[in-house]
Amino acid sequence: MAYGVHGMIFGGNVPVGKLDSSARWSGTLAVLISLTILCLMHWYNLTPLWRNGEINPYWIVFWPTFLLFATSLCSVSAIALVGLGEDRLNEAMKLSVLSVIIAGIALVAMLFDGYFTTAEEFRNALWLAAADILGTVLGVILAIAAFAIVIWSYEKSLPLPSSSPPPSDEEIKHVISIADSHIGGEEE
Repeated sequence: MAYGVHGMIFGGNVPVGKLDSSARWSGTLAVLISLTILCLMHWYNLTPLWRNGEINPYWIVFWPTFLLFATSLCSVSAIALVGLGEDRLNEAMKLSVLSVIIAGIALVAMLFDGYFTTAEEFRNALWLAAADILGTVLGVILAIAAFAIVIWSYEKSLPLPSSSPPPSDEEIKHVISIADSHIGGEEE
């Protein structure tokens, strides 16, 4: 997955660290293979299990969280590309398609039982993952807001700065000498 994301990003239209165009296609293939393996882990007998045959609880937390976070990240990135980027509609459409694919996987998992989990168990885990993600986002927003309020209130309590006196003739001559020593070129 990491190789695929790296290839998809740096094989495209980037100004720094651009890879050749084959990296974009191999990256896309790697991401699709990774998603296929993750789907097989849910709908086939590749599901991670404990020794006593129970499903690994970390998997049932990771899988819905990954699906929600990935589709949200792809959607927000596509909107940001269209809103903030110039001539990035093609890349935004690719991110939108990936977001729809991942959301489709989540919807199918909500409707059809996995190999060791039921659709109802997945839905419950999905709601808990949504609550975790929403709580994290709200916590970050509240932390930033609290930090901004503290800084704003502190700066508001400071007295207005006094005006500095104008530079003396000696200071002006010093600045001119520094500027002259750093500015090159021929005079006419």
